[in-house]
Amino acid sequence: MVDPVVRDRLFELGKHRPVSSDKARRDLGWSPRSNDDAIVATAESLLAEGVVRA
Repeated sequence: MVDPVVRDRLFELGKHRPVSSDKARRDLGWSPRSNDDAIVATAESLLAEGVVRA
């Protein structure tokens, strides 16, 4: 018993799909956050939205 949406995507499991952020970096001047910054921002957002309590 698998959700139909999941069942339709099972063929993608285990496939390697290389991706690049080069276009976002070049065209938008984007740069990724550090892991530490991303974790802190996520925690702050979850606290602000009341999803978790301190």
